[in-house]
Amino acid sequence: MKEENSGTFVIPNNGNLTEYQGTYRCYASNKLGTAISKEIEFIVPNVPKFPKEKLDPVEVEEGQPFILKCDPPTGVPPLQIYWMTINLQHIEQDERVSTGLNGDLYFSHAVEKDSRRDYCCYAAFPRIRTIVQKTAMSVNVKTTVRCFKFQLNLLLICFSPTPQVEWMKIGEQLPVKAKLENHRKLLIVPSAEQEDSGRYMCRAKNPLGEAVHYFTVRVEDWVSEPESQLSMIGSDVQIKCSARGVPEPTITWRVNESPAANRKTLGDTIILHNAKASDSAVYQCEASNRHGKILSNANIMIMSEYNSFCFRWPQFTISSADHRQPVFLKRTRDKKHVEGNLSKVSLSHPL
Repeated sequence: MKEENSGTFVIPNNGNLTEYQGTYRCYASNKLGTAISKEIEFIVPNVPKFPKEKLDPVEVEEGQPFILKCDPPTGVPPLQIYWMTINLQHIEQDERVSTGLNGDLYFSHAVEKDSRRDYCCYAAFPRIRTIVQKTAMSVNVKTTVRCFKFQLNLLLICFSPTPQVEWMKIGEQLPVKAKLENHRKLLIVPSAEQEDSGRYMCRAKNPLGEAVHYFTVRVEDWVSEPESQLSMIGSDVQIKCSARGVPEPTITWRVNESPAANRKTLGDTIILHNAKASDSAVYQCEASNRHGKILSNANIMIMSEYNSFCFRWPQFTISSADHRQPVFLKRTRDKKHVEGNLSKVSLSHPL
């Protein structure tokens, strides 16, 4: 239900929230048009659970890498993974032992102390105040000694150094805001922007050699976001909208939240030829691909050349597109008016 005199939509908890599951949008309308919000998905989750299973012990030779799988259940994000013993003691992690982004526990090489019977993966879902535990796993590290006889000398070799990890961006410096976590195994670039796109390299090396992996990063965003405009009747108005991403985003236009089927489009631009007052509306551009959607609203107002109009001050910055034409500002009580022979006026904020 909608709260009175508010744009807030309240879903009552009447014991059957699942009937409200779905995707929602907010529509805000006045005489100038209709703006819409991004899609909001409302999910009523089931309590996540690990399956009941019997797990065979993990047998691994000393010096060999191995992985303990977590496979956490699906639930409401964010998901937090913890590896602990049955007695809730954290499994010690370092350059050799660490948790991956998928929740698995990675060992770069096994040592004798890794042998134990109580490796437990705990999946925490803080938004629903739930923590679930996977069946305990057992690891048995087999100690081996390699012997070489050479000129009556006996050599015992046990050599499995932990790799050192380094990151770089090909052809550029790493972003200044980049952070290295999880013992330098995880590179985080917060609030990624277009300039963060590029090719990144991770190198792991020790005295026995090195391994390299490359990542291609593309940041999806607007190339040209539609802008609010104020134009005169009879003028030609262009509303441009384009976005980049992989795969290539699909652009969808709406006018006052209805499909813009009767508007002329040329590539990524809507063209209003010989604009009429009836073309005044809120134009919505939505770019989407398999990764999600981004939405932008633009307020387009078409008016008579000699009309006077007023806005609350200082909500808008008003400037003449033709600097040779004068713009007159005058105050009347608590408002300011803009008058003049204007070919175009640009607004710094939407209506």
